[in-house]
Amino acid sequence: MQSNKSQGFTLVELLTVIAIIGILVALLMPAVQSARETARRMQCTNNLKQIGLALLNYSASQETLPSGYISVSTQVSESNNRWCRPAGTERCRAPWTVLILPFLDQQNLYGQFDFNLNFTTANDTIPSHIVDFIIPLEVYRCPSTTNPPDSLRPNYLGVQGGGDSDCNGNVRQFHSSGLLFHNSRISPGHIYDGASNVFLVGESRYVWSAWFQSAKVENHHLSLPMILAATHHSINLYPEDEQYVSWNYQTHTFGSHHSGGCFFLLADGSVHFVSEHIDHDVYRGLGQRADSAPAGGFSP
Repeated sequence: MQSNKSQGFTLVELLTVIAIIGILVALLMPAVQSARETARRMQCTNNLKQIGLALLNYSASQETLPSGYISVSTQVSESNNRWCRPAGTERCRAPWTVLILPFLDQQNLYGQFDFNLNFTTANDTIPSHIVDFIIPLEVYRCPSTTNPPDSLRPNYLGVQGGGDSDCNGNVRQFHSSGLLFHNSRISPGHIYDGASNVFLVGESRYVWSAWFQSAKVENHHLSLPMILAATHHSINLYPEDEQYVSWNYQTHTFGSHHSGGCFFLLADGSVHFVSEHIDHDVYRGLGQRADSAPAGGFSP
């Protein structure tokens, strides 16, 4: 007699197989996520290397690094030392991120800017001479960012200095001890601490402004350089929260969506991942071109 026994899976067998598959997926996911983050870190490093090559080529052709941003107001010092106050928004011209475009294979985009007009508006909208052609640039975007692909916010800011701010009494930082700041013209010979010991560009997850904006300096209380930051507070000090993406925080420090620190481009063109646990004094000193302090604790 033929058996009528079913050849299919029992419910217990099916649940067992599903459980095994779930366990395997759970074991594999961290490895997959780790591999993806490794790829993102490599791309972030490549972005900074491209930016570094562009900055070095600009320096070779002009015999100086580009200005952090150009301003019609060349005299920025007052008796009260609040040197961020005098220049109005209408006097702010191109930032370094625009000045190096020809060296990033973006000559056509560069040619569409009118460098005689302002690069920032009082209400933070895109200036009329820019709005029709401006686009996001992948080279200024870390692949680990939470910003959408069409965002104009960059993830890399020029290092304007380190330590305490030159602009007293302002929560937003203005410095002139670094390599990229207001009307700066720093040549390689002015990097007295050595090109391998000075930060040039760093990662930031706190950026509020767009990559082509220069500075907001309507008055003392609303003043800030929009495409620059300083090694003032510790790396990744503020949580990954949208409330910290604002002009009150973006000029204070650097940070990233990579775990444990962020990438920095040094003045010699090299890129290094810097731990958020780096000695604070060393970190502040690395933002300065001529502090003469030893760089112990940092090994490029």
